[in-house]
Amino acid sequence: MSAEVQREQGNRASGLATQHLFTLLAPGTVWNNTFYNNTAPSSSQTIVTGADFQNNIAQSLSGNVSVPAGADYNDYFDNGPDDNHSSEAHSLFVDARFTDAASGDLTLDAGFSQCVDAGNPLSGYNDADGTRNDMGAFGGAGSEW
Repeated sequence: MSAEVQREQGNRASGLATQHLFTLLAPGTVWNNTFYNNTAPSSSQTIVTGADFQNNIAQSLSGNVSVPAGADYNDYFDNGPDDNHSSEAHSLFVDARFTDAASGDLTLDAGFSQCVDAGNPLSGYNDADGTRNDMGAFGGAGSEW
């Protein structure tokens, strides 16, 4: 099972103890997605459960982010105060430096974003042009830029 979410921006939830932004009930893959500016009424957001979670960006989420064990090569920035993914050896904790997030352009600023060429280095994850995978919705084999 494979999942394609791509850009999840500005989602809202109300009356929930925990907002589940994305849930797979069976094992699957969640690669190269951008979760940006999502809010929930509680202090906890579960991005995904039951999945291989790699090469994603989770930025400016209102709560603490919970991802499955074994997640790696992701970027987390400006989320809840207890957002801690220190067990992810290759993940980043920096501003993704989107081109123009305020206008909905969540492409990475190629000159400034540390998420460019920072995804999983195995060749099966490479960008469409053959370079190392960029994190986020515009990286990986399905990328068009």
